[in-house]
Amino acid sequence: MSTSTEYMDGLNASAERRFYPRVTPPTPIYVAFGSNNLGVLHDVSENGFQVTTPIGLQLNSVFRVFLTLVGAPKTISVTVRTIWSESAEKRSGIQLLDLSDENREQIRRWVE
Repeated sequence: MSTSTEYMDGLNASAERRFYPRVTPPTPIYVAFGSNNLGVLHDVSENGFQVTTPIGLQLNSVFRVFLTLVGAPKTISVTVRTIWSESAEKRSGIQLLDLSDENREQIRRWVE
């Protein structure tokens, strides 16, 4: 039987909202958001990634990016959209918009 403290801790626990598992790359992966804004990936999933950039990304901004995942057979070209942005740390959540089935499978295998 659980105590009231354990019950309250369970209520306050953050729920995982992500549908796809995310992985932190073992080595830095860089992604260009325009010609002068090279970001560093913090985590990757088959639906999106989290990135820090020298110049913060505006909410709902759209870019064409190229992802080179270490050990993956080829570079992934995909259109992305900023779905959240934290200006203080210049960290953003990025959604993959037009990922092909082949590239989605490549990311899935890389994440596993």
